[in-house]
Amino acid sequence: MLILALDTASRYCSAAIMRDGEIIAEQTVCSGLVHSRTLMVLVDNVLKSVGLKAEDIDLFACSSGPGSFTGIRIAVSTVKGLAIKDNKPCIGVSTLQAAAEGADCPDAVVCAILDARCSQVYAAAYRNGSQIIKPEPMLLESLLDRLSDAERVVFCGDGVSVHRDAISARLGDKAYFAAPPQRYQRAASVASVAQRLYNEGYSTNCFELDATYLRLSQAEREYAAKHGADK
Repeated sequence: MLILALDTASRYCSAAIMRDGEIIAEQTVCSGLVHSRTLMVLVDNVLKSVGLKAEDIDLFACSSGPGSFTGIRIAVSTVKGLAIKDNKPCIGVSTLQAAAEGADCPDAVVCAILDARCSQVYAAAYRNGSQIIKPEPMLLESLLDRLSDAERVVFCGDGVSVHRDAISARLGDKAYFAAPPQRYQRAASVASVAQRLYNEGYSTNCFELDATYLRLSQAEREYAAKHGADK
C-alpha cells in the first residue's frame, strides 16, 4: 500500500510517502512562507523523488487538527483535491496523536502539546499506544495537574518550545523532552498512524473528510461574545 501523508497544522509543512509500512520519501520545511505556497511543491517533490504520480497513491492522509485553523484547512483541502479524481480513501489523523507517534517511549507517558495561546495548550497523552488523556484544549496548569502522578512524562509537539520552563518548574525530574527530530509534527508520523487506522478498518472518502479544530476560531468566539451581548 502507498500512502501520501501531509502535515500543515503548525509552522512546519511536511509531506511523506509510506510504502507497506516504510517511509520512502519525506520533505519538511519551516520557511515562514504560507503553506498554500509550499505544500504542493513538497508533494510534487516527494512523488517525483520515488518515481510516482498522485494516481499511484492508495490512501491519502493528513493531520486534521488541532492546530492552525488555516494550516489544517490547507492540508484537508489538498487531500480532498488529490483523492477526488479516483475516489481514493482518506484518513484524517489527530495532530496530537501523530506528534506522540514520533516520540513513542515504552512505559512512559507521552504527552503531545501544541500552543493554543493565553496559557492554554491543545494536549493529549498516551502510554504504550493507549490514550489516557483525550485531545482537548486546556490550561497548561490543568494538564500538569493531571500528569503530576506519572513517574515519567515525555513531552513532544511544537508547544514544548513555548512551555518547557513552566513544565520543568512544575514536574521537575519527571519531565523529559523529546529530542528535536522526534519532537515536532511531521508527515511520516501521520502516515504511520494512518496505516494503523486503515489496518483497523477505518477510512473515509474525500467528501466526508473534515477538520477537527477542537474549539471555535477567534472570529467565531468574538462573534458569539458580541451576539450574546446584543441579546
